[in-house]
Amino acid sequence: MDARLTLLVLREIGIVLLLLAERAEYQISTGPEARQITGPATPLQIKNFTLSQHLQEIHARVTSMIARLPTVASDILSPALGTIYGVACDSVTPLFQAMLDHLESCILQIHDQNFGTLSMDAAMDNNASPYMEELQKSILHFRTEFLSRLLPSSGAISAGAETICTRLVRTIASRVLIFFIRHASLVRPLSESGKLRMARDMAELELAVGQNLFPVEQLGAPYRALRAFRPVIFLETSQMGDSPLLQDLPPSVILHHLYSRGPEDLHVTSAKEQAYTSPIFTVDGFSRGGSNLERHQINFG
Repeated sequence: MDARLTLLVLREIGIVLLLLAERAEYQISTGPEARQITGPATPLQIKNFTLSQHLQEIHARVTSMIARLPTVASDILSPALGTIYGVACDSVTPLFQAMLDHLESCILQIHDQNFGTLSMDAAMDNNASPYMEELQKSILHFRTEFLSRLLPSSGAISAGAETICTRLVRTIASRVLIFFIRHASLVRPLSESGKLRMARDMAELELAVGQNLFPVEQLGAPYRALRAFRPVIFLETSQMGDSPLLQDLPPSVILHHLYSRGPEDLHVTSAKEQAYTSPIFTVDGFSRGGSNLERHQINFG
């Protein structure tokens, strides 16, 4: 094909893709009904899911096509493809953000539990704490009502199929583990029986996330931090300095936990204050603030 004609065709394709993205953006349903996560998926939500999946399919097919064309094809079509991808993200991200907010609110209830005077019999039973049971039910509901419609197949995550939704699910899974560790590290007082109950809660959390959201072994640093924190709570304070477990915990979590072990008259601000509800970790670096699921960089913003 003539080079000039090729350029003309590619530019026309780019224009068509931009027009498609614009029309699709107008079709996105917003508002409370599009963000609800407590009931079954609504018709508006299903429409958003379908829209996102169609746009991702277009993005994947065009991307595959230009991989076989000269470099100029990528240069011309990349902006339009980025717009297509952005709209596909916009159609589902608010739902995932609503779910993340709900799961975080469940975790915050850890500060309403009594881990200081729990009887040993209660700590040794097979039941999780009430807040953890609510978290488990919420995750299962999200999986059943929403993820079952959004993920390509039941084995897509473990098989490595990368879509917007699998990345968002991975982000939520990582975020939930980190958010839990941050707030668990602040719990005080923590009796021996309370430690047993918290360890059970951590095991239940790992199971719920791994079975319904994302394989925890593939989450990297957040998973290692959760596995390290469980035995840390049973260490004597004098043993913590030499423990290799601390290598997998963010310094702020270690400091929070040491602070929670301080004398009772040591002033501790309300563990539910807003300063502790805004995340200070990223999935990989444990370093930045913000909790929104961003549009283009699926990460903790």
